[in-house]
Amino acid sequence: MKRIAAYKVLPLMSNKMNKRDIYAEFTGKTKFESYELEDEYDKKTDRICNKCNITKTRHDFQNNTCGDKPFGSDLLRYKRGECKECQHKESLGKSEAMKIAKTMGLDTKAPKGTECELCKKTKGIVFDHCHQSKLFRGWLCDPCNRSIGVLGDSSESVARVFNYLNKFEKKKFSFTEECIIVSNDC
Repeated sequence: MKRIAAYKVLPLMSNKMNKRDIYAEFTGKTKFESYELEDEYDKKTDRICNKCNITKTRHDFQNNTCGDKPFGSDLLRYKRGECKECQHKESLGKSEAMKIAKTMGLDTKAPKGTECELCKKTKGIVFDHCHQSKLFRGWLCDPCNRSIGVLGDSSESVARVFNYLNKFEKKKFSFTEECIIVSNDC
């Protein structure tokens, strides 16, 4: 039996660049010559929000990045999966969670030196909360927090990912609050 060690997560693009700077840096690697032309395209092109399932224009979605790449293989700007309206509602939920944490006497900023509860990194630590109950869950680094969100932000969805991977690996696991014990004996 062995204990699983935390894995390292690569940092996301953190420098905030304006649209002109991004297009200048990626000249020749974009579908459009300027962000103004892409904005016009975005106002005419539809996509579906992954939260509310409503069809909206690409203009209704915030720009995003994939690591340090702002453009996808289609040479268009990456966009967030949820529309700006759903993103705004989600940010209100975080504000509400922080208010609840303050009333409970909890910090809303990670104390210096706080480790991510998943990967143990100490940089980019963020306030993690349950989106249903609005209660503080713990301190995670930004990449781990985003990863949980991408996986559905629930133990059930993470368990589905776990079960999917283990169909191939066929390992036996024992869980405690402090560690996961892995046995290769199946």
